[in-house]
Amino acid sequence: MRRMSTIGLAYRLCQLSILLLLLFAAAFVGGIAYALVETDAFPNVVINELFDAGYGLGGLKWCPSCKSENDLHFSDIAISMKLWLLLRATIFFSMAFLIVLELKKVLLSIRDTATFYRANYRSFSAIGNYGFLISLFSAFNFYVEGGESLFNLSIPFLELGFSLGSWVLADIFWEGKLLLEDNQSII
Repeated sequence: MRRMSTIGLAYRLCQLSILLLLLFAAAFVGGIAYALVETDAFPNVVINELFDAGYGLGGLKWCPSCKSENDLHFSDIAISMKLWLLLRATIFFSMAFLIVLELKKVLLSIRDTATFYRANYRSFSAIGNYGFLISLFSAFNFYVEGGESLFNLSIPFLELGFSLGSWVLADIFWEGKLLLEDNQSII
């Protein structure tokens, strides 16, 4: 009985994650869309590490008193860079959303005691593939503005490890499916 309550809790956390992903995605995409239309939008938003490689969109901060020349304000970056940020964020939000949906499928099948079936193998394979796409876009980022350019490259160990772990789980579920079929054929 404890196992089912843990599965239920994990399922509810997935539902909460989907809601939060949708809210953050809507806010970010709406903010970028507004910044594309109104070029002087968000003059108090300062970019610290927004163009660093890696997963996520960190590096934005609200700073009305930041007026130095070293600070890069969001309203100062070119439209092409805002479009790049929009594309990158959309990919990250989409992949995270799809990962949580696949995880919900797995949790439902485990709750219904259909653990070692082909659907769970496919779900973990898909999660690994989505994680790998995230790692591809996490490996690099760039910034080009006038004569200034910046290119960041890194190896996204965490994202690659997540993908590898998901693929290993897919193989474990596949082997479990084969053992279950073998066991059922004996009976």
